Amino acid sequence: RKHNKNKVSSIEKVHDAYIIAVEDDARKRLDQFTKGQQVRAVDDPNPHSIRHNQ
Repeated sequence: RKHNKNKVSSIEKVHDAYIIAVEDDARKRLDQFTKGQQVRAVDDPNPHSIRHNQ
């Protein structure tokens, strides 16, 4: 069978689907958590950073 570099491997497709499912689940849990609370979700490009408000 010839390999085509333009085709995404089935492993990559499964990985992408898994990431989407995890993000969707996290979004649903965050929505449930924030009901009735003043919480603002932010997209942190550097999640390992530690920020302290002083």
